[in-house]
Amino acid sequence: MPSNPAPTFVRNNFDLIRIVTAVLVLVNHSLGHLELAVPGWYAVIQQFQRVPMFFVMSGFLLSASFERNSQLKPYFTNRLARIYPGLWMCLLLTVILFALIGGVSFFNAEAAPWLAAQGIGFIYTPSFLDNFGYGSYNGSLWTIVIELQFYLCLPIIYWLYRKYNRDNFFYILFAASCVIASLLYTYTSHLSGSQAWIGKLVRYSILPHAYIFLAGIILQRLKVFEWKWVRGKALLWMAIFLVLSYALPVTIITKMIAMIVLAFCTISLAYSAPGIATKYLKDRDLSYGVYLYHGMLLSILVELGFIRNVWYMVGVGAVTFLLAWLSYRYVESPAMIWAKRRNAAAKEAKKTVTPTIIPVQQSA
Repeated sequence: MPSNPAPTFVRNNFDLIRIVTAVLVLVNHSLGHLELAVPGWYAVIQQFQRVPMFFVMSGFLLSASFERNSQLKPYFTNRLARIYPGLWMCLLLTVILFALIGGVSFFNAEAAPWLAAQGIGFIYTPSFLDNFGYGSYNGSLWTIVIELQFYLCLPIIYWLYRKYNRDNFFYILFAASCVIASLLYTYTSHLSGSQAWIGKLVRYSILPHAYIFLAGIILQRLKVFEWKWVRGKALLWMAIFLVLSYALPVTIITKMIAMIVLAFCTISLAYSAPGIATKYLKDRDLSYGVYLYHGMLLSILVELGFIRNVWYMVGVGAVTFLLAWLSYRYVESPAMIWAKRRNAAAKEAKKTVTPTIIPVQQSA
């Protein structure tokens, strides 16, 4: 495995794509929960599904990082530092604001297990919050549990790859994940009533989403960012994706085909005019904070009855970015710096440890 990433790999726009997709999630949720009129042109933007784009980027970047350093301790230290401090701060602020603004009492039998579950990433809305806001305390957080499953599965995937040493291993796994996703989609699409919870449980599992994550891994391993018909061809891939989205009949197979094209589109966007993200964002990734906080704010607005006014959406966006910046500056960035220093210290300690030499006693 390569020890250092190639310069062509490092110079990209993934931070920019993440913040744009996070903003689109904010806009989409605001239009729905604040009951705002949806502009006709927005249907075109809606075709570029944000969650699959996030999962493709995760597979692409996580696999590249793991191939550079497959030691489990630094891998999990980095991943946990990336997810949990920001999530915990958002959860703390949620409890405080819901109690102050909405009069919600967290002194009940459900609150403690709910808080514990949210703290480890098992996101759900307890019954005592069912009637608060739009019925979900923060509807944006459901993908965290899936992302955590990706984190856990990636080392297992690479362990199996090394164990069986098959060149087509990732393609076989990808094909199997496509079959599983299509079967689950077919099965859950017919569920209703008392069985609806099964569909929700499947949605929160890695199974229906694994194929798009694996697509990101495969695209990284193929080094598609160096291909001349991918690098710098974002507009072409966006056009191809839109044509397929509107031209193909809606089936699970055509949906998967469109998502694979969207995966190519995502990587092409990252490597078209690379360097824009660094120039304008200065390596500050606010996307996680935007993702964390906008759902909570929307729930509060709906609870207070502030709906059907586009300025409420503008206000949500402004406050969300303020909270995202504060989260990045005082929570996420320090956590990542701590993880980096901890890993560096562990690496240095491993270098300086010298074996104890036990003298061999000579026989008389």
